[in-house]
Amino acid sequence: MPHYTSARINYAELLTLEGRYHESMAQLNLARLYDPLSPSVHLARAICMGYQRRYDPAREAYLLCRAAGESSLWTLTSGGMNELYAGNLNAAAALLEEAAARFSDMPTALLARACLDAARGDADRARAIVHDCTVRFPFYAPANHSVVTALLRDREATLLWLGKALEVADMTLLAATMSPALDWLASDAGFMALRSRCPVWARRKALPVA
Repeated sequence: MPHYTSARINYAELLTLEGRYHESMAQLNLARLYDPLSPSVHLARAICMGYQRRYDPAREAYLLCRAAGESSLWTLTSGGMNELYAGNLNAAAALLEEAAARFSDMPTALLARACLDAARGDADRARAIVHDCTVRFPFYAPANHSVVTALLRDREATLLWLGKALEVADMTLLAATMSPALDWLASDAGFMALRSRCPVWARRKALPVA
């Protein structure tokens, strides 16, 4: 089913998470060839570019998403985090604050906003949002909490959340551990021990590019 672009973009994300970037790009390019106007294809490309730390191509893809009428939670939060990791806090704020305002009952939007607060140095507010999300959404992906605490340079809390993510088989764990927010833990023995318990890491072919 070569025209089934949903399969291609899901496969492209898997390939990216495994570090097989060139193969991922081939699938994304084929998806765009078969369905060039699809916001979903542009969004998948943006997310994969972000995982690969190719912030400029990711930004272009997010702009295409919005131009095509895609203004979902994922476009705003992922686009905002792309700008945050690229060091563009003003651009990140515009997207993440909009997401938090429009999707105030979605933990993804709230924790992304907490990431912005952490990056700005407002640790108290970031921690307050994490606590609020823990109370309101007790079953939400623990790995996403770890990104906030990592941006706060809170080693103990970060390892705790990652450990919880392993316990519940959190499917967002690999993406979280690829985040630039956790780079400072790259040689940490506790972090490495946790990561070694995540089987998919054994399948990775490359590290994210800087």
